[in-house]
Amino acid sequence: MVQDIPAGTAEDYYNRGNKYREQGNLDQAIYDYSKAIKANSKYSKAYYNRANSYVKQGKLAEAIEDYTKAVEINPLYTEAYYNMGNTYEKQGDLEHAVEWMQARVDYERATGHPEAENYAARVEEIRRRMTGG
Repeated sequence: MVQDIPAGTAEDYYNRGNKYREQGNLDQAIYDYSKAIKANSKYSKAYYNRANSYVKQGKLAEAIEDYTKAVEINPLYTEAYYNMGNTYEKQGDLEHAVEWMQARVDYERATGHPEAENYAARVEEIRRRMTGG
């Protein structure tokens, strides 16, 4: 059982939070990610996963704060850029959605990532919606 997983270090809390999230217990996952962040304020993955949990709860502003913190800590955390773009899109802020998603596209193209063009197509779809096309 998840509650039997010991926690004490940032990594312990993070891992336990992942287990809770997998089970759909988002409140407990968020609690453990928060404990991980308290233990290590530079834990970008904990911010990222807490943001993902917030999105599932519909707490989009909180999610954007955590995605922002994740990329401040790790500027190469391209998943956070893309998820932040998706979150802005859910809020109806297509301009910011494109901005953040495009950052991932640019990085993935520069590094030869095989999914770069799929991400780019998604950005173009949003741009078309912005212009009514």
